[in-house]
Amino acid sequence: MLAVGVVTSHNAPCVLRSASGADAPVATWRCVVGNESALGGQAEVLRTPCADAPAMPKQVSCACKFYHFTKFAFHHSTAEYILKVEADTIVNYRTLLAELARLRHVPLLWMGLFQWASHSDDGRGRYCGGGDGLHTKPPLRCVVKGARGGTTAPFASGGFDLKRRDLVRKLLHCTAYGNTTVGACDGGQGHRVARCISTEDQINMVDLTWLRFNHHPSNHTIVLHNQKHRRSVHWNSTLTPRPLPRLIGHVTSSTAAPEWSVLDWRLAPPGEDPPPSNWTLNLTRGVGRKRAGGGRPA
Repeated sequence: MLAVGVVTSHNAPCVLRSASGADAPVATWRCVVGNESALGGQAEVLRTPCADAPAMPKQVSCACKFYHFTKFAFHHSTAEYILKVEADTIVNYRTLLAELARLRHVPLLWMGLFQWASHSDDGRGRYCGGGDGLHTKPPLRCVVKGARGGTTAPFASGGFDLKRRDLVRKLLHCTAYGNTTVGACDGGQGHRVARCISTEDQINMVDLTWLRFNHHPSNHTIVLHNQKHRRSVHWNSTLTPRPLPRLIGHVTSSTAAPEWSVLDWRLAPPGEDPPPSNWTLNLTRGVGRKRAGGGRPA
């Protein structure tokens, strides 16, 4: 059901960090490394043709690894959802899978903590904002000055970017999706999605918000990010009947700049999605296992 790629830097340990215990309920996972990484030969390591920093800019290296893992997961697994996380991300996979089960009938699903940015086709970018304000801000007011063509689009924060298989299929059939040099590792995803999605498509962006994506565990946390030094964690996760906000996105052209594409969005009407069941999950101590290269659990 779920394929997970852990994008790692040069010589970083290969760990799937799960708040659900050592055996995260995922179909397959890989540590996604560059072409000169010391890791290799283990089943959990996916070596890509991407260089690591400083041979390649850090953000370009990350975007390159993200792209190659997406291709690998799509062509070498039957997973319905493809997820990219970073080495400092801890995910409550059991809670995540319960949320995805509720959304199983939602097509072209993209899940994450959404922010938004503009990118010109010549590589310049402008951060536009994020947080719950994304649900109300008009997307056309943030452009790159002097740019002839580009995009304005939401993007999922780099620590957690999940896409459904039908959306990934559309992206991989688009040449622009392989251009990993425009934008940051996370912000560039919005640019490439906006360049690849037809005006007839409707993307369903499920926003985790800071309630379920944060840096300190709470009873609502699904994704814990920026955990470089935390070796173990324990928290109780409670899903409330309140569903996650869903942004409905479609590509349009700006009337002021026809060469500027906008992945426009609107908030789905309340009650359109079924609420999750109200339940509490007590999590076990530990954040996963270090498998590639051996060693003890992280």
